Amino acid sequence: MNATRSRHIAGTGTSQKSSGRSRSRGLGVLSVLAVLVSCVSRASADDPAAPQITRVFPPGAQIGTTVAVELKGKPGTLPVSAWSSSEAVDCQVSEDGTSANIAVSETASPGLCWLRFHNTAGAASLLPFVIGTAPETTETEPNDRVAESGSCYTGSVVINGVLSKTDDVDCAAVQLTSGQILVAALQAHRDLGSPMDAVLQILGPDGRVLEQNDDDHGFDPQITFTAPADGTYFVRLFAFPATPNSTIRFAGGEDFVYRLTLATDAFVDHSLPLAVTTGVESDVLLHGWNLSADARVTKAAATGDETSLNIATSAAGSTSVDVMDYPTFTEPQLPATMTIPFAVSGSVNAPGQVDVVSFTGNKSQQIALSVVARAKFSLLDPVLELKTADGTVIKDADDISKENQDVQVTVTLPDDGEYRIEIADRFDHGGERFFYLLTCTEPKPEFVLSVAADHFEIAPGKPLEVPVSIERRGGFAGTVRITADQLPEGITFESAESLPEGDSSKSVTIRLASTLPAGHSGVFTVQGETVTGDENSTDAAMPAARVAAVAGGRSGTSKLWLTALANPEPAPVAEPPAADPPASSEE
Repeated sequence: MNATRSRHIAGTGTSQKSSGRSRSRGLGVLSVLAVLVSCVSRASADDPAAPQITRVFPPGAQIGTTVAVELKGKPGTLPVSAWSSSEAVDCQVSEDGTSANIAVSETASPGLCWLRFHNTAGAASLLPFVIGTAPETTETEPNDRVAESGSCYTGSVVINGVLSKTDDVDCAAVQLTSGQILVAALQAHRDLGSPMDAVLQILGPDGRVLEQNDDDHGFDPQITFTAPADGTYFVRLFAFPATPNSTIRFAGGEDFVYRLTLATDAFVDHSLPLAVTTGVESDVLLHGWNLSADARVTKAAATGDETSLNIATSAAGSTSVDVMDYPTFTEPQLPATMTIPFAVSGSVNAPGQVDVVSFTGNKSQQIALSVVARAKFSLLDPVLELKTADGTVIKDADDISKENQDVQVTVTLPDDGEYRIEIADRFDHGGERFFYLLTCTEPKPEFVLSVAADHFEIAPGKPLEVPVSIERRGGFAGTVRITADQLPEGITFESAESLPEGDSSKSVTIRLASTLPAGHSGVFTVQGETVTGDENSTDAAMPAARVAAVAGGRSGTSKLWLTALANPEPAPVAEPPAADPPASSEE
């Protein structure tokens, strides 16, 4: 800078020297500003950023295989690591954070697991990853027309694909023989969160539509098709937006991700029972298509604190059972009469069939009756009647709401004695897929906790506030202490109490503080327990501890994530340029 200044001065006359020095001082100030701006820009560019990975493709893999996946979104500051909700799924992220290798162990159970991508600055929200049993492939574009379907599939296969743009249509060819059963089942909206309401079609060798299905598992279609003759058949897929809008065209986009299972081998649709008792090994009968007698029966045993259990099977498709802490039964092998609480799995197998479950109760006893069918993707539209032993109707119940066709009702029994629960289809339909789970319990006071996010960041010296919502059910009027668990040493929390009345009865805030100099990333939970000795609580109204889940979240989101940010290094202080030398007296 001084040399430059000298050249300016040397090239001017005496009358311009003072002006040259003025320009020099101006340039000095600009230089300081430039250095400071450069430091700020460099600091901003170097600020750590949390990953914003929004999806994984392909969104699943077969048991016992390793798959290379693309990570869509922004990786943030490198390196990026991954956490899996299943110990049988290992995810190793590439150095540039744009891809990963996911290895699924032979010991993995089929079904849904969850992946979380994180770094030292934070974490992305949980993403679904499906563990399957059939061989997998990825769609190849162009495949909009049956003539572009490519080679024919045989046996069972899972096609991972994307309806990537508006008006996108995907086709696949399948070779079938006369009488052969093909199951075409889509996973998109229900498990992967894809914003699509899909339509599946089966086309004959001549291109005519032979079968079509829209909603089977929620917005996801499923077709069971029997080939009338030998030939090449086509499965065609397109979609509308799950949230309706003013467009009348087929919808698509980068997030319209799907898994299409095409199975001419064994395929599992559901199982009976739909619930088992914890600590008891139970026989489970698989229902679906192309299942051999030996393959239809398996075992289920829940020994921990699971609320549901994936059923291990080699067939395509998957199924799970709920886990209860009270007796469970399967219709028609029922005791002559039962005592509360109990759960019954059953199926309305024929049109007009009415299933009857008997139990004994006491006068003034309050009971909660629930029939879950549509929530488990059954075709049953259940109706329930509670009757006395002589057939007098005490209560009839239908839909919970316009959006929920299952049944849930609370009744007070009028007398001691025997009662009957009758379950049927609202329109007298029936069949193997008209299954249900009936529960009969005494309603107990309880509470449910929820939080608004599934990941949080905390900086040293800056407390983190985590708002927690409390939903009180069954008349619960106790005090709940909200705490945090699974925190490392160096991170502390300040608990909060939710009182029976007032603002805190519905929401509270817990506060976390970090003194960790090097940072931390890991799972933590927010949980609540009834305060013992509280004047508002009794032994009969002491629900067990509850773990907070994410409000509106899907399975797996009770596993919250905490990133403790490291102490930032002090920003380098820029040295100002040397001051202008004093003017010579000779000048």
